[in-house]
Amino acid sequence: MIDRAPAYSSYTYAHPNWLVSYPHIKRNKLIAQEIIAIGASEWCDYGAGDGGLLLIPELAKRLPRSVVLYEPDEQMHNELVRNIACLTEPSANITLTRSPMSVSGTFSLITACEVLEHLPLPERIRFYQFLAAHLKDDGIALIEVPVEFGPILLAKEWGRKFLKGRASHYGVKELIAAATIGRITDKHCRYQITDSRTFISPHHGFDINRLIAEMKSIGMVQELFRSPFPLLPRWLNQAVLFSFRLTERSPSMIQEAVHVMSGGKS
Repeated sequence: MIDRAPAYSSYTYAHPNWLVSYPHIKRNKLIAQEIIAIGASEWCDYGAGDGGLLLIPELAKRLPRSVVLYEPDEQMHNELVRNIACLTEPSANITLTRSPMSVSGTFSLITACEVLEHLPLPERIRFYQFLAAHLKDDGIALIEVPVEFGPILLAKEWGRKFLKGRASHYGVKELIAAATIGRITDKHCRYQITDSRTFISPHHGFDINRLIAEMKSIGMVQELFRSPFPLLPRWLNQAVLFSFRLTERSPSMIQEAVHVMSGGKS
């Protein structure tokens, strides 16, 4: 008997406890609204997960004419295939792939939702270089990442432990420091240029402010919304969505700028 991990939806937007599911449902709806408002004709979702975004009815009815969904994880890709099959009247030409090398052409919209917090530095550089190769000159990237500091972190850790049954990655002092004064310790080494990993599972140690600075080293960043409470500050929200426009297109210059910003030497 094959031991399979639970479906992504079972511990996110389809979790039986609304304290878990509501924030995921809300952020998906807000992201879908932004995608619709942009009105792109070509859209690539980088790290599409299980395709939950496309299950939002408003977006499913108004998809760009061309959609490419890239998801490298085998189980998540299989869930993506099943969810896309549930679209009764797909309004777009939808392509699924597990390899970014198979993506061709350019896009007016590229999204990366709940992705960059999981990538070590070399993989983030590859993502920025992917944008340089595939994002149109006037195109926009939507980047959505979690907030892992302030009081919201205490709520998240409580939910992870008592609602999802997960062990905490935080020590007591480390958790208090991140939740009170925003001092984040990244024990997962997200800024090592020699890192050979392709994926970092825990959100533990992810620093949203450091990521913003990284993106600003090669482009223009604008905060679009905070979720699930848009009128409240970041540290009381689960996630933030940014628009991102590249100003640096050279792959080598992207690598150098991001590496230097991360603390490396030029």
